[in-house]
Amino acid sequence: MRCPLINLAGAGLVGGALLALPLSAQDPEPNPSSNPEPSVGIGPTAPIKTFSRSKKLARDTIYVDHKKTLYCGCDFVANPTGTGGKIGTQAGLFDTTGCGYTVRKSETRGRRLEWEHIVPASLFGRRLSCWIDGDTKCKTSKGKSFKGRKCCAKVDEGFEHAEADLHNLAPSVGELNGDRSNHPYGILLPKDEAEETATEAATLMHRLYGRCNFEVAREPGLASNPKVAEPEPDIRGDVARVWFYMARAYDFTLTGSTFSMLKGWHEADPVGAMGDTWEMTRDARIEALQGNKNPYVHGADVLAADFLPQPAAGTAREPADEPDEAGDAPE
Repeated sequence: MRCPLINLAGAGLVGGALLALPLSAQDPEPNPSSNPEPSVGIGPTAPIKTFSRSKKLARDTIYVDHKKTLYCGCDFVANPTGTGGKIGTQAGLFDTTGCGYTVRKSETRGRRLEWEHIVPASLFGRRLSCWIDGDTKCKTSKGKSFKGRKCCAKVDEGFEHAEADLHNLAPSVGELNGDRSNHPYGILLPKDEAEETATEAATLMHRLYGRCNFEVAREPGLASNPKVAEPEPDIRGDVARVWFYMARAYDFTLTGSTFSMLKGWHEADPVGAMGDTWEMTRDARIEALQGNKNPYVHGADVLAADFLPQPAAGTAREPADEPDEAGDAPE
């Protein structure tokens, strides 16, 4: 059910204003000098080499007995003959009637298993030269140059490790993965607050995906307003803890509003809430595969100093004048 905004403790929400987690060129931003290699000792000690390999490990090892998607809790059936997303070699398929998912547009992607980057790959790739300009090694068999994510996965080991980090991957209905794209997470205002917040059934009447409590929409107002992806309340903490992990492991900062929202989600939906032990099980299986835990799943403090930009050296305020010999403050 879509919760009233005031229920997000610590999220810094004022009135009914939208608080989104923008992924524009300004926010959040990788540190300018950073390469997406783990930088503070919490990243993988045995990183997976390719995204394709990670998807197969996630499907066949991490989610082997928990075949449910992140957003809708839809059950999927793995296809042992395929690891990717092309038609005919699907990683898995859904029976959408089981979770009440209603296909919005694409019947094919609405039944196909895909793997969601909770923190979009564009965030930790868009500043790299291979993403912007390409590389001499990034050419097709016909000699055509390419750039972006495909090029970085080919030539930049740091990007490849970040793209394949299992902590950041979750199974998704293909159509939802496509609709979410790299849009920010956030909270959308109810379309009809009096009606929509009354019951879960009333909320879902306004959704695009049947009983799946997920929405991708643009807040009304300026045409430049970004689309926002709103997950259901009982996975918001899981999502926030992945964001905190990726920010620390791959060295990017968050704005104050982004940090406040994620911290509010983390606190409102703690690890193990409502007896849900899957987050801990998932984390242990990932540690066995790539050698590292997500410390925020294990009680690490979420500190603003770890995630917000810090003042540059030499910008600290000058100390106040010392009292004179008589002990009086100077005039």
